[in-house]
Amino acid sequence: MQALCPDVTLKSNSGDAKTNSTIFDYIAMSVPVGKFGFGFGLMPYTSVGYGLDDVNDDDVIVNRYSGEGGVNKVFAGLGYQINDKLSVGVDFNYNFGNIQNTAIEVKYTPEGEVVEYQTREFNRSDLGGLNLNFGLAYKTMITEKLELSTTFTYTPGSSLKSENSRTISTVSLDASSLEVSAVSNTIDIDVDQTDLKLPSKFSIGAGIGQPNSWFVGSEYTFQKSSDFSNPVFPNNDSTFENASQISVGGFYIPNYKAFSGYLKRVVYRAGFNFANTGLVIKDESINEFGISFGLGLPVGSRSLFSNANLGLEFGKRGTTNKNLIQENFVNLNVSLSLNSRWFKQKKYN
Repeated sequence: MQALCPDVTLKSNSGDAKTNSTIFDYIAMSVPVGKFGFGFGLMPYTSVGYGLDDVNDDDVIVNRYSGEGGVNKVFAGLGYQINDKLSVGVDFNYNFGNIQNTAIEVKYTPEGEVVEYQTREFNRSDLGGLNLNFGLAYKTMITEKLELSTTFTYTPGSSLKSENSRTISTVSLDASSLEVSAVSNTIDIDVDQTDLKLPSKFSIGAGIGQPNSWFVGSEYTFQKSSDFSNPVFPNNDSTFENASQISVGGFYIPNYKAFSGYLKRVVYRAGFNFANTGLVIKDESINEFGISFGLGLPVGSRSLFSNANLGLEFGKRGTTNKNLIQENFVNLNVSLSLNSRWFKQKKYN
């Protein structure tokens, strides 16, 4: 179970702004059964939340955009340990949710006054669909103390069914704030049901370390996001290109078996990542960089695998070129990873 608390500074050529929020990240549970492992959980897949003003050369608002919603994912996974070194698994995911977008074109009189009545377009998509993830993990000791770990995952391309609706309304705007003060003359527009194509994705990772002591690894992820399409609500200002991400990180445990000295059993973590998000706005690729630090604090009994985890990430996303918005963010991650033995056979009655 994990929660995310981002603190974001939005920067553009015209100024800065700050925002923050608290987001539930995921909840998951896994159960080992012999050579099999079963897991299930709930997590957000995408999130939409924005409010943007489009200004002209005279610094006058001519368009106002807003959006909210997102897609969540319920998943169930099954893994099998083929032997001591090789394991395989598959996840079954059901994605569901809705996305809402609003656009208002602001009109003015020749004297520069806001026109009394404006037109607002509201679009909503209710989404649902299934997809699969496949995984492979291989571990082997290359010396008496060093272990090599490799992983590979693949997500085939899939689609989400999208039930779409669109309404056009006449609205009155407050002259000073440009907020909607009244709505009238709403017209429903027929919009076809469509399929949103989700791109395929694969990742490959490798690392080396001493079990229960330290580990250093890296992972490369590639997503064919140039295949993404939304035929109902196209956006002329943004397109998609193939996305990729490189992550490097590791952990260190001074002495996980220490009977005294709590700090010796703490897991110390650090890492960094660089990503091309796949989003292109006004011909500018949106890239992201982040560096993170974390602690895994042992809880309960002297189990290495039950931790209260704290993480802090500093990063940057986007650019200020072509009057775009750059995000400088600080993320605080708080999570619990609890492991216990539910069933234990009694030796004595």
